[in-house]
Amino acid sequence: MTSLVVVTDVTVSIPVQGVSDAARWYKRLFGEVHQIEPATDIIELEITKGVWLQLTQEENPQEESNKHVLRLGVTDIEKTVTNLKALGIQVGTINRIEHLIAWCNFQDPYGNRLSLYQYLS
Repeated sequence: MTSLVVVTDVTVSIPVQGVSDAARWYKRLFGEVHQIEPATDIIELEITKGVWLQLTQEENPQEESNKHVLRLGVTDIEKTVTNLKALGIQVGTINRIEHLIAWCNFQDPYGNRLSLYQYLS
């Protein structure tokens, strides 16, 4: 059987209080890793090739702990969404930041949050 979701890389997002402090702590844990800051109050660390840890600012991260999101990078978000919908999976609207990224959200049967994204550059 052919895979319906061809994953190119993975981003796991977790809430923290103080993204800069959290990034320093995780860099101590993982060593010197590639770091980007794609938006205000978000720092991403590439903890191994194609695997990113996204730290997001939350005032009370314990209250947000059930809001973790598994983000899956794909090469063709339109095709992947079509494949998921063919399986009866409800997928949110594809959002875009021109020349940068496209993404959409959905859930597994247990209510876990998942997200697809595709780099556009």
